[in-house]
Amino acid sequence: MLAELAVTPEYQDWQWGLAARLRGAIESAYAQRAGEVPCVEAIVQEITRTTPATSAQVPVTRVEVEAAFLHGSRSQVRFSIGGAEHHRELADLLVLGSYVENGSLKWQRACFIQAKMGSAPKAASPSRFTIDEWQLALLRAFPEFEGVSGVFAGLRFHLRNRTGMLGAYGLLVAPGDFTVISARVLNQLLGGRKSLVGKELTPTILSELAVRIAENPVSLTPWWPFDPEHCPECAHLFEAYLPFPWHRFWRQHSHPHRARAHSQANAEEPHSGSSLSCLGLEEFVDSWTTLRLGESWRVGASTRSDRGLHHALFTLVSRVARATGGLSQLVGLLSRAGNNNLPPTDDSGPSHPLDGGLAVLSAVATSGQLE
Repeated sequence: MLAELAVTPEYQDWQWGLAARLRGAIESAYAQRAGEVPCVEAIVQEITRTTPATSAQVPVTRVEVEAAFLHGSRSQVRFSIGGAEHHRELADLLVLGSYVENGSLKWQRACFIQAKMGSAPKAASPSRFTIDEWQLALLRAFPEFEGVSGVFAGLRFHLRNRTGMLGAYGLLVAPGDFTVISARVLNQLLGGRKSLVGKELTPTILSELAVRIAENPVSLTPWWPFDPEHCPECAHLFEAYLPFPWHRFWRQHSHPHRARAHSQANAEEPHSGSSLSCLGLEEFVDSWTTLRLGESWRVGASTRSDRGLHHALFTLVSRVARATGGLSQLVGLLSRAGNNNLPPTDDSGPSHPLDGGLAVLSAVATSGQLE
């Protein structure tokens, strides 16, 4: 199972290597100050060079990643809030995590991420990130929207955001890191302001981590950089910002029945919640490749919202795959998902290289019989 693979040395080295290579790619792109798009493209190029994660200890489970970047017109959508119509770009990245058992897709997570590069830091002040209020409203609440350009052209969707992580921001930090935060959480942090600096996210990320530890102590990410048990500075941060006795939950206990329950939960159903923040690239890679990032939908679900999210993802992935020649594994999984109500993907997607575009990052965890 995925939980068993995730604790093996081979998998942890694979995650570490992927995060390190992504950091190097972003650093190179960031040094040129060319904007968010080259950084996103650098991420995609590095992922396409990544081999699958396997371990002899768990021979029936593997994780594969693939990515594609569609060079096309910016993916602008039209939506209304309070009777007023707005046009905004939806996202730079679509991040997907899929769970496959015996060759069949069981469930999937999706997260639309808008990349933001902060202002150049000065000697007396850190870089600042400016957030457009209407794009934030779109990524936070996902009102019904219609595509007007780019990969969304001609499409109309109304998507569920139950976890609060269907929409997020990816903050590119000098000299080359990537912090991800839920748009819903970011909205609360801004409190009506138009911008913030990265350090303002620290209390929220610490609190979110503590909640995850409290809910499932065995799932603590090995990449987390804080160690309040041995570091006085870390302990001071936890004491200052967390409103409950975090120390009760910090120590991890290796009870076999808990590990089995965690593994079975991965196999049968996605967890109801999602990671709402990733402090840096290591935690982003960990949350993404262990399928803990984004809004989930289940294959065969009878709810209209699940079918709608499936249709949206299948259509977008198909358009990107057709234009780039990539994502073959992902397209196959989505097309074989067994939802008879899924309409066929149309062929009217963008095909001419313009400026901007959409990147799709896919992680597929396969358990059981490998194809």
